[in-house]
Amino acid sequence: AKTFIAQKIYKLVMVLNCECNFREYVHLELESMKDLETSFSGFTIGEAATATLIAADDGDDDSHFSFRTWGEKHGLCKIPLPNADDFSPSNGADRLRPMSFFTMPAELLSFTCKNLVEHFRETQVLANRTHDLIVGHAVSNSSTAKIARLLNFDRSQVFETHSRFGNTVSASLPLALAVAEREGRLKRGMRVLLLMGSAGVSTAVGSFTY
Repeated sequence: AKTFIAQKIYKLVMVLNCECNFREYVHLELESMKDLETSFSGFTIGEAATATLIAADDGDDDSHFSFRTWGEKHGLCKIPLPNADDFSPSNGADRLRPMSFFTMPAELLSFTCKNLVEHFRETQVLANRTHDLIVGHAVSNSSTAKIARLLNFDRSQVFETHSRFGNTVSASLPLALAVAEREGRLKRGMRVLLLMGSAGVSTAVGSFTY
């Protein structure tokens, strides 16, 4: 969206997001303790749909975004298609149930948090900025607190949504921004920091003035 607007291809961009119908891929019936280990994260999933409008601004654009991915960790969390094993015979786990949410949360969170922290610190243009509001992919309250502690963030600036809406996955960032604005936490002129760590494994950091 930023590139399209900067190149004057479009003046207004809408980004649509939908995280719904978790009952189609989350199985709430547990048959063993092993099922609990690999399926528990499904009980934390929330649902949300968002629409974000992005427009050009007459002022200076100070936004900056950085993305990284570690594809070798794809087996830590996925919803495999019916023929996934034909293309990924070695996925680091037993044969997965098609269209069923699978995760290894302990390793996924540990790896993602470590690399997200390093990603932010190495992105000097963001690490050296002062931010008024910090929004992250709200996987859990504990992971949010861990990232804030490792990066020495002022917890009063961290806007958390997991306790109210659950893990809304890719909708968590726009959802948090909308709720923060509605509740008076996000106002025009504030500089916002975005942090994301997700299955893949992918991390992203971003900063912009609202």
